[in-house]
Amino acid sequence: MITIPGMLPVKRKHLSAEQKKEICKKKRRFPSILNNELAKEYGVQKTCISDILKQSPKWLNIDTTNKAKASRKRERQPKWPKLDEAMQVWVESALAANMDLTQAALLTKAKVFATALNIANFKEALNQHRENLQKFCEGYTLDNIWNADETALYWKMRPSKTLAKGPVSGHKKEKARVSLMFATNATGTEKLPPVFIHTSENPHPLRNINKKRLPVWYYWNKTAWMQVSTYNNWLEHVDEIMERQNRYILLLVDYCTTHIQQQVELKLKEEYNSLGDLINNMVITDEVNDPMDVKEYVEIDAEVIFEMPSDNDIIRAIEDRDSNSQQEEIELLPKISDYDALKAFNLIETYLL
Repeated sequence: MITIPGMLPVKRKHLSAEQKKEICKKKRRFPSILNNELAKEYGVQKTCISDILKQSPKWLNIDTTNKAKASRKRERQPKWPKLDEAMQVWVESALAANMDLTQAALLTKAKVFATALNIANFKEALNQHRENLQKFCEGYTLDNIWNADETALYWKMRPSKTLAKGPVSGHKKEKARVSLMFATNATGTEKLPPVFIHTSENPHPLRNINKKRLPVWYYWNKTAWMQVSTYNNWLEHVDEIMERQNRYILLLVDYCTTHIQQQVELKLKEEYNSLGDLINNMVITDEVNDPMDVKEYVEIDAEVIFEMPSDNDIIRAIEDRDSNSQQEEIELLPKISDYDALKAFNLIETYLL
């Protein structure tokens, strides 16, 4: 119940794949441009620009016509890369063929590809992670399994709907907000004081009031968002309470960048990382980051561009590509960037004219 002024963390700006491609093209077109100038233009650190330029071939080969890939800011490997890639090729081909896709159709096709790719326990994989989580919780009673979560409260915002006999003029939505976090155990028999995060250390209605006597834990920062410093301070308070009661609890929180344990020694520290691994394994992403798109591989010798490949074609393409990539003696042709291709085309056009 201590008022702790929240420290504003440094805001990290994530550039999309399309923006990284623009940076590489600018550097190639204007070699004399400094990395500091590019960093200032895109609002990032100089080291970020340096890291991007080190991977210029990768970013220059990004297909900006694919909006999903162009707007991607983070790269995460899927649990089954081959299955994910096969599904992506099939979905794109199905959409090109004007097929109607449903959830049942996607699940059915995923099972077909999983069988063809010899992926074991595809159906039970997610359930297995849940069972592992349940086994992890077996060492705790329901009274000692806690959950905490945040929510935003727009306390000045008026209702967006109302009763009226005729047209009603609109009004601007008031977006003054505070953040709240609640924590309770699985049985609902115990609750911690809510965390209240305001934009001001001493708002006018609370002046001359001892905030330690409020029924909440009061924090503040300029954005009224949960921050790492606030979360860790709250975590220390929770640990002190449980230590006085000689209790060991399991605290479940969502996967959020602010929920980082930072230089805090807690009784549940050893179990914390193991539980995080279990929860992270339950997340299955659908992003593909291979240098060559399988769809391009399938359609290298295709006579009809939009001809939908069969399931066997897709599987064979993935297997063949992976086997070829493992042969070191095979010399793969480097990909040509858009800039180099355009330059070569202009030379050919000049020669022909």
